Amino acid sequence: KSMQFAAPYTVDGTSDDFQCFVLDPGNTEQVWLTAAQVRPGNAKVDHHALVYLDVDGATAGLVGPDGRVPCFGLPNVKGFLFSAWAPGALPTRMPETSGMPMKPGAKIFVQMHYHPTGKGPEIDQSTLDIEWTTTQPAWEAALALLGNNKKQDADGVGLQPGAKDSGSTAEFKIPAGAKGHT
Repeated sequence: KSMQFAAPYTVDGTSDDFQCFVLDPGNTEQVWLTAAQVRPGNAKVDHHALVYLDVDGATAGLVGPDGRVPCFGLPNVKGFLFSAWAPGALPTRMPETSGMPMKPGAKIFVQMHYHPTGKGPEIDQSTLDIEWTTTQPAWEAALALLGNNKKQDADGVGLQPGAKDSGSTAEFKIPAGAKGHT
């Protein structure tokens, strides 16, 4: 199923912008999500996207007529992360014989992080493609984003300096043209 954001969104200025777009998958029976892919509408400003399932469809009451609401992170609704996208990302696919449950009335919301060019307005109207099955899979899948803390904790957990970083401070940068960079 392919779902485009309800209306074009104008990205302008110089500050990062976070918007949530609510989509109605329209399933009339219990299904299990098996794959998702965000197709960016404007690669100049689409930085990344987080795709959440709103289990009870509560986000439908939060959005304006253009199908969106300004947001950062998960709105205060019962839901879970279903997919994530950044430039170059492959589709999110659940392992064989697994899926994420989606009951009728559930909504999907896509949190888009826009990074304006600073050179004038840009228009985005991205699309989310999803696949599901009506056959209950053997396993229920879950997705989690893992990342580093901004600093190294006393117990050694957190962002560690790489072999090519200067000193004991982690430098999260990859030099242009680097091969095998850690």
